[in-house]
Amino acid sequence: MTAFGPKQPLAFAQHMSALTQSGHPDGVKAVTGHVSDKLARQYAEDYDQRRINSLTVEAWNAELRRKAAVKDQAATPEERRRKLRIVG
Repeated sequence: MTAFGPKQPLAFAQHMSALTQSGHPDGVKAVTGHVSDKLARQYAEDYDQRRINSLTVEAWNAELRRKAAVKDQAATPEERRRKLRIVG
């Protein structure tokens, strides 16, 4: 059995999610000591939400990097200098 510490909540949630999705809420209850399936399902939902959030942020950041690369390639140094504004 894998031991999870306080600094590993995502690993614990992932483990609980795998147990719940594989149709073993009893395994989750045995690990956590809970009586009902409600918390086991919540662990799975929390992990799924974190996973989806992480994938979305990664995709968003990749798109921002792609757009920045395209923008930087299109502008020559002279064009970038012309776009600078004097502030003061």
